[in-house]
Amino acid sequence: MTQAPFCHTLIRETAESMAKSLYEKLAVKNDFFAANPKETPFVAKMWPVLIEEARATLVNMLSLPYPEQLKEQIADAIIKDNTLTRGRPDRVASRQRTGQSGRAH
Repeated sequence: MTQAPFCHTLIRETAESMAKSLYEKLAVKNDFFAANPKETPFVAKMWPVLIEEARATLVNMLSLPYPEQLKEQIADAIIKDNTLTRGRPDRVASRQRTGQSGRAH
């Protein structure tokens, strides 16, 4: 079993919520539900895949009319999560595709 990636709690919660929503949408299809009859294992498998999308969703929320306290929590989570992103496989692969080294210049 592989270890789940490290990320800020808010980002993990967002990714898990996105995975649950995805499961709900896909579970109406008989072939999907036959292969994935339980939500919990699906969410456990999918939330790590959705980390970057969860980060992007939270960043986008900063530009929308949400309460400032929520925006401050989101900004704090994104900033703290930045220290955890260096070793994530999806971040490393993304940097390799774009030619970024991941180091400050």
